[in-house]
Amino acid sequence: ATVNALKSKVSDALDARNYYDPVEKPDFRRNQFGFTLGGPVRRDRTFFFVGYEGLRESLGRTISTVVPNEAARSGVLPAPGGGTVVVPVAPNVRPYLDEFPLPNGEEPGGGLAAYRFPFTQTIDQDYFQVRLDQTLSGHDQLFLRYTHDRAEQYLPTDFPQFPRTFASRNQFATAEYRRVFSARTLGTFRLGYSRTRIGQEVEANTSQPLPPFVPGRESLGAIDIGGVPRFGPQVSADVSIRQDVFAFNGDFLHTRGRHTLKAGVLVERYQSNETNPTFSRGIHSFANIESFLRGRSLRFIGLTPDGDLERAWPHTLLGLYVQDEVSLTERLTLNAGLRYEYATLPRDEGNR
Repeated sequence: ATVNALKSKVSDALDARNYYDPVEKPDFRRNQFGFTLGGPVRRDRTFFFVGYEGLRESLGRTISTVVPNEAARSGVLPAPGGGTVVVPVAPNVRPYLDEFPLPNGEEPGGGLAAYRFPFTQTIDQDYFQVRLDQTLSGHDQLFLRYTHDRAEQYLPTDFPQFPRTFASRNQFATAEYRRVFSARTLGTFRLGYSRTRIGQEVEANTSQPLPPFVPGRESLGAIDIGGVPRFGPQVSADVSIRQDVFAFNGDFLHTRGRHTLKAGVLVERYQSNETNPTFSRGIHSFANIESFLRGRSLRFIGLTPDGDLERAWPHTLLGLYVQDEVSLTERLTLNAGLRYEYATLPRDEGNR
């Protein structure tokens, strides 16, 4: 049996503070570890292999953004020709305006100011694989393999109330049977299944409950103001995409004289399922900070409360081939063959 282990650790010992960081530089920690183990279960008959690798990373960051300044929160904005102008703050805008963080940096003008906040970005990942090889006889061999890969990232947006988590999870299973029919003929048959998933979860950690833009949604949507980064959760809120693939393929190889004949078949069934709530919470767009204070939205993009968020796209792929490789001379080989492919077009099955 063979055993291998690894472990590595990276820290911020050699890192430098960047321009926007506070007096102390943010923390950085990265730990990577794993092992492999393999060997015979039964001499010359059964063999196994197991492998694992993990990653844990924590990265401190300083996020710089722009918010309304102190005066703008009271409706006082700079006038185009100098001085100031008082803008009435619409009552339905006030709860959202108060949710913007107070500025803590320089003011570029236009009723705006800089705001910086610390954020700890993390990565958590695990990768695992196991394989079993079995010699059934002098003519038959079999192997089984399973792979699992999971990752999760905790990421910032331009405002501290709305972090997001991006997650993926992949699983692959394979079984292969190989048979030597004769000294001239070999057959290989493989079954496979895979499931891949990616998704994103968003948060809306506001100091008080804010009215959603679309009735029935969990939280507010996004607010776009000219000169200000988008305020609110990611528009692709709680998106989830999953694909399942079932596959079978068989290959034959036969040699006869100068000819090497190959033939095979492939069948794959795809099932893609998606929950995509993009724009489901809505986006209000404003030309500038004054339009926002007055509540004069340029446009609103969103889905109706009964909008369909589920989609499914099943389809099938079939492939056949036959090939003859002829050695005409020691320096010249001729390849000739036929290939046939058939696929059903993906169709949107809605939420069925």
